[in-house]
Amino acid sequence: MTSATSFAQITINANDVIGYGEFIERTTDTIPAIAHGPAGVNQTWNFGTLLNAHTTEYFGFGAASWYAGDTEFSDANLAINDPASNTTVFVRKTVDALDIMGVYGDLFGTGSDEALVFDPFDRLITFPSTYETEFFNSYTFDLTLDGAAFSVDSVVANNTTDKTSNFDAWGTVTTPFGTFDVIRQYVYESSTTEINAFLLGFPVFSDTQVDETHTYFYWTNNAGSRYAVLEYTYDPLTDIVTEAIWQSSAPVLSLEEDGISVSSLNIFPNPTSESLTIEVDGLGAHNFEIVDGLGRTSLKGNMEGNVTAISVAALENGIYTVRLTNNSTNQVTVQRFVVQK
Repeated sequence: MTSATSFAQITINANDVIGYGEFIERTTDTIPAIAHGPAGVNQTWNFGTLLNAHTTEYFGFGAASWYAGDTEFSDANLAINDPASNTTVFVRKTVDALDIMGVYGDLFGTGSDEALVFDPFDRLITFPSTYETEFFNSYTFDLTLDGAAFSVDSVVANNTTDKTSNFDAWGTVTTPFGTFDVIRQYVYESSTTEINAFLLGFPVFSDTQVDETHTYFYWTNNAGSRYAVLEYTYDPLTDIVTEAIWQSSAPVLSLEEDGISVSSLNIFPNPTSESLTIEVDGLGAHNFEIVDGLGRTSLKGNMEGNVTAISVAALENGIYTVRLTNNSTNQVTVQRFVVQK
């Protein structure tokens, strides 16, 4: 529904979206009792009735180099790992866009890891984005599977996906997480998959599948979110929202998801403009690495004692993470700081 109240139209930049080391909680409502919201300016959407009784997951980015398969995605600088399914989604975040480069892992439960490379990429959002921002993205992937389970030698799948994105509305949205100024992104995807099975070098089966999806993302530049506060899939033929995913926690620095232990590390001053002092509990030599929000290493070096000072004068304004590794125990400690000049 529309509202007579005037809200601010916002712009989404790269710094408004979570980066290296940030995690959020997202909840999926698989049978949402909500109606599709209208497009246009100065809208008010109320989805406060979404439920949190279905599935919840943590979503966030580690560095691409932490995970197996990173060499298959040389342009990726971030990654989303799912230990439950033993898969990793490799992502490239730049000041211009957020792109999925592909997926690596045991994709089909066969016990064998495979790389699913998107050529050139699956684009999620461009930066900056505001009302009426548009882009078109087309990508392909090819996959060859052992056909033993189907009594053939191999099964080959070739997929082409065409994606059209349009920011078709702005206003405020309410979910169980809160109320936010947002811009809404409408994404239409048309996907064609050709499947061929081969036996003794000859094709014995062929099929073509065509799928269409309509997805809406509600993006905010609120620091308490740093991602789309809501996304849902919509069936325009039945006028039904089929699944909704909403953010259910503020972003946190939580690298424990990736096997990293967050322990006692003190850094000061914070914010800083020229110099940063690192102080850590425990004995032994340490290696330090300073990583920016895109997962790129900005500085690295060695600590021989418990306290060291490093110059950050060459770093641009922004949020950085100190990643400290004990050379003897391999324990990793992390902490975040801000460069502000």
